[in-house]
This record gives sequence, C-alpha cells and structure tokens, in this order.
Amino acid sequence: GGGLSAFFRAVRAAGANRVSLGLQSADEEELRLLGRRHTAADAARTVRDAREAGFQNISLDLMLAVQGQTPQSLKRSVEFCAGLGAEHVSAYLLQIEPRTVYWARRKELRLPGEDEAARLYLLACAELEKRGYRQYEISNFARPGFESRHNLNYWRCGEYLGLGPSAHSFLNGRRFHFPRGMAAFLNGEPPVQDGPGGGFEEYAMLKLRLAEGLSDAACKARFGRPVPERVMRAARRYEPHGLTSCRPGGFRLTPRGFLLSDALTPELLF
Repeated sequence: GGGLSAFFRAVRAAGANRVSLGLQSADEEELRLLGRRHTAADAARTVRDAREAGFQNISLDLMLAVQGQTPQSLKRSVEFCAGLGAEHVSAYLLQIEPRTVYWARRKELRLPGEDEAARLYLLACAELEKRGYRQYEISNFARPGFESRHNLNYWRCGEYLGLGPSAHSFLNGRRFHFPRGMAAFLNGEPPVQDGPGGGFEEYAMLKLRLAEGLSDAACKARFGRPVPERVMRAARRYEPHGLTSCRPGGFRLTPRGFLLSDALTPELLF
C-alpha cells in the first residue's frame, strides 16, 4: 500500500537499485502452510510499488517441496513470477531448521519425499529456463545481465569485508569474524582469526555451485595451473550419469548434479 510506496521511494533515493522479495509461492494454501501473511495479490501490489519507485531490478524468492506443492502449483508460481516481470528468481528447497516453528511441527508435516523434491527442483529449473531465466547457481536464475553481483563475488571466492557482530570477512587471503554480541563489537574486541582462505579446494567447492563451473582459464589466472587432471578424471566418471558436463578445459555440474552437490563435490575434489 501507500506505506510500501513511501518506503520504496526512500530506499531508491538512498541509492539502492535492487529489491528482493520473499514471495515463496503464488498458491494461497501453500502460503498459509508456510505461515505467510501475504497473498499473491499482495505480492503483485508490492512489485508494482517497487516499479513505480524506480526499481528496474526485482528478485522474487520461491520455496520448493513445501507441503501440498504439486507440479501444477509450482508451474503457476513460476508463471506468476514471469508475469510480474521479475528480473531474478531464487528457488530454494525447503529445509527444516532446528528451533523453528516447522521444526516443532515436523512430525505432523507431510512434506514431499526426497525423490519428489528432486522432481520439483528439476521442474522449477526447466520452467524458469523456458521463460528466459538462466540458471547461474544452484538456487538462482536470472534474465541475462541481472545475476546477483553481490553473491557472485562469494561464489567466485572474491574478497569481502563484513561489519557487525558475528560478521565474517575474507580479506588479503585470510578469513576472520567478529565475536558474537553487540557489547563485544562496540567494545572493540578484535576479530577471531579463522586462518588462510582461497586455496584451490575452497575455490573449486564454491565455483561448482555456479553453472559456469571450473575452467582451466580461471584456474590458471588464479593459481597459475589448470584444473588438476585428477579432478577432470573424476568429473568425466560422473558424466555418463548426467551429473557433470565436461568440455575441453573444464566442467560444471548439471541440475541433477546440483541436487547431489553436497555429496558429489567432495568426490570430485578429494
């Protein structure tokens, strides 16, 4: 409503150029089960308010494998995002975290099993691609030129400085974080040193989250050597199973490979 219009105008005037909104679903029953108070109509109004305030880069979040979600309802949610003209969509598989409302209710929930969750993820990838959203990371899709530069820096193992309690940083080849608690931060307690960062394994683990994957050119630029042959051999072993896609001078994970990345990445690198 008017409150959000004023908010978006103020944020835009302050220099922000991108808005990310937690749509989660365009299905009213799924929203209710997720404990969301907004409706699809509310989300459409919010996007309109952001557009009127001058935002030309809007991202919407979708949740996958929520209770009651079907291929049809997921397709409708993807179509809803495209219909609003979102430049970017993030699609996350629902995870039940400790100390949350869902965790307390986990025994009564009827969530899709692993196989059905995988089918919903692959369907989301295909439906978003069909509508012009290129998958560039496990959970992120964008129209050309609208990839999140902020997050790409992390996934490409770039340096960054985090400020505030518990904030983590990677600077000058070292990782460190500030202590928890506002008092410690305000009292100027020094950051906790986490050791060196940015080695090949860490770099490769992050890069394999991206659709661009690993390449000889990028590895040579960073480490002075191509992708190790042992890693390429491992990648070629998984290609017949549809988990990797190899090319001269590199490889990447496929959407099916992304689904298994937590188990697959160590197999490739170690």
